[in-house]
Amino acid sequence: MLDQLDDIRRSALAELQTVGDAEALERWRVARLGRNSPLMQIFDKLGQLPKEERPAIGRKANEVKRLLRRLWQKRAKALRQAEIATRLGFREAWTLPCPAAR
Repeated sequence: MLDQLDDIRRSALAELQTVGDAEALERWRVARLGRNSPLMQIFDKLGQLPKEERPAIGRKANEVKRLLRRLWQKRAKALRQAEIATRLGFREAWTLPCPAAR
């Protein structure tokens, strides 16, 4: 199951790199962090594992979940900033120094 968690992490990261807009990012979030995602299914199966395996798998699953959530938030922020810059017609402000008061 640890290998499965590594596969989930790798594929989610690769897929996140291709997300280009807010709608695609929301679809990614639902597919990777939603109730029916492979990651959440691992959480559901924790109770069926032997007691000795639960701590390691639970720790790894939480680590992957925190990583994906953090990267999702970071990507969402970047997309919002890009959208704002596009709407404002991003341009640098060039100003001249104010003439000295006489």
